[in-house]
Amino acid sequence: MTFLLRKNVPFSQWNSYFYLVCILWLWKEIWVESCT
Repeated sequence: MTFLLRKNVPFSQWNSYFYLVCILWLWKEIWVESCT
């Protein structure tokens, strides 16, 4: 996480990206569960 902050990435932007990844991961988990 420190290396991301070192690149001068705004925290809000990083937080939004992290949130998007979490949503996609959860969606994938649900999709796999429903298909198997």
